[in-house]
Amino acid sequence: MPYVIPWERTAERRGRKKGREEGRVEGKKETARKMLDDGLPIERIAQYTGLPYQEIEQLSAAAH
Repeated sequence: MPYVIPWERTAERRGRKKGREEGRVEGKKETARKMLDDGLPIERIAQYTGLPYQEIEQLSAAAH
């Protein structure tokens, strides 16, 4: 196993953390899209997903 310099390890961890966060956001957006398709109100979607109203409205506009 090659030696890894400590700051390289930290950068790798930051990269993985950023990837997980981006994945969570995309998952929330996908959930919001499905909830919009099911006819749930934007207020309820914002409450459940934690996404801002504007972002949900953009998803709604993009779907139609």
